[in-house]
Amino acid sequence: MAQGPSPPPPPPPPPTDSDKTQKTSEIIGTLRPTKLFKLSRPDTYVTSLDFDDQGLLLIAACSDSSLQLYSAQDGAHRKTLLSQKYGCHLARFSHHAESVIYASTKIDDTLRYLSTHDNSYIRYFKGHSGAVTDLALSPRDDTFLSCSVDNTVRLWNLKSQYAQARLNLSTPYLAAYDPSATVIAVASASTSSILLYDVRNYDKPPFATFDMRQYDPPPAAGGNNIPEWTKLEFSNDGKSLLVTTNHVQGHLLLDAFSGELKAHLPRPYQPTWGILRSPPSITPSKSPLGQGDTSFSPDGRYVVGSSGADRDAVVWDTQGRGSKEGERKLREPADLARICRTCRVFHYMTLPQLYTNVTLYSYDSIRYSPEHGRVEGSGMGSPFVMGLNGLVLRNVSGYVKRLRFVGEWKEHDLEEVSKRGRVPDSSIILNTLVRLAIERSTNLRDFWYA
Repeated sequence: MAQGPSPPPPPPPPPTDSDKTQKTSEIIGTLRPTKLFKLSRPDTYVTSLDFDDQGLLLIAACSDSSLQLYSAQDGAHRKTLLSQKYGCHLARFSHHAESVIYASTKIDDTLRYLSTHDNSYIRYFKGHSGAVTDLALSPRDDTFLSCSVDNTVRLWNLKSQYAQARLNLSTPYLAAYDPSATVIAVASASTSSILLYDVRNYDKPPFATFDMRQYDPPPAAGGNNIPEWTKLEFSNDGKSLLVTTNHVQGHLLLDAFSGELKAHLPRPYQPTWGILRSPPSITPSKSPLGQGDTSFSPDGRYVVGSSGADRDAVVWDTQGRGSKEGERKLREPADLARICRTCRVFHYMTLPQLYTNVTLYSYDSIRYSPEHGRVEGSGMGSPFVMGLNGLVLRNVSGYVKRLRFVGEWKEHDLEEVSKRGRVPDSSIILNTLVRLAIERSTNLRDFWYA
């Protein structure tokens, strides 16, 4: 008796964490710049960059006293906002995508709250008597910190022009919120220390102080021994604290709870800084304070930053067994990575590689995560349906060149509906979603399902 065709093999299991890590490392090694925006004049340079909360808009503060607004989604320049009278530096989005705050570099040291919609000022924050060196927005609400060479750190709220609190410290040039917005870290370079404050008790002494003198590089001949720190940043999981420096010896990755050194991120070359020259009114350092040249990846494992050469960038794997094994060099995107304060640029740089080959797995039963027991997927759909939804709705389908569907699709009420000569609505919706995903993948070369 002839036998029917054998059933298709079960779909392969989802990738493990080790597989994901290996794939991530491969992608990092293939990063290349995909878009170049030229400024108005060759001698104009960018002093700060920031993304909005959704990652759709990018604001750049430039040395010609202008703010340049870009669409990260479309890769297009949106508008130019001029601040010729006051200058601009450290432009930061508020939690509203149409407003930014920035520090003045001319006339006075006022912070300005600007509407990007009509280029009008919403509010001024006056109080600093010296150049502002860092701005840090709370990830939870409308409060923010400002650091200044007047040896103060001030706590503000966007709704009021008056400071809520002031800390008088020695050279408190850098500050950062932890992801939960309950801890404030303040770096004092002249004392080689990092102070941690409880946001709810900011008027009390710091609950922890990290002594950084043991990690300071030896002083240069004829120079002082003040370390050149340019940025302070917590990882997204709150476990690590990154201290970015200008020194050739590189950057410091600390345990955010104990202050112990977790990893040293050495530079392959002596910093030259190329196009990155700081406004003289901000700092005599070679790199603008508060901006730095490093950034965490979203998972906190990788750090991307400048190698020290003009056109190179390096990605450090903080879990690498050795400094060389944990180091990958990239070509060209350094000028962007060097001055970008947010890790989201790292995500956008990887999009062409992440979506070149897409495989979506479908299962005939609801699956649960072995880690936390919750249903797999996001929103109200399975991983398969939500993956299709992402290709249809997000601006990534143009990157797809190979698309595969693997697994089984089970319609639970098929028998009841088929008695009436109908096709289940969910099957029709799925078919429409698949067709839309394929049509939007304009560079698709290969489609396969099993």
